Amino acid sequence: MTQPICDDDRAVLIRVTARRAEVLRLAAEGWTLREMAAEMDLSSSGIRSHVEDLKQLSGCRSLRELGRWWRTERVA
Repeated sequence: MTQPICDDDRAVLIRVTARRAEVLRLAAEGWTLREMAAEMDLSSSGIRSHVEDLKQLSGCRSLRELGRWWRTERVA
């Protein structure tokens, strides 16, 4: 699926895999990296890699900011 991920003044279309969409959903619910890793049966470094890539693509600076964006700003 393609979701627009917004920086402050611009929208960027990126491809979000089902796994990354799950990371975004869990971030929006306030889960920690460790909790996400356990829930998704991935290593902490695997989750961290997804989060860092998503942060870079979105312009978000933190997991909390990424989750807040997914919860309030995304276009379905």
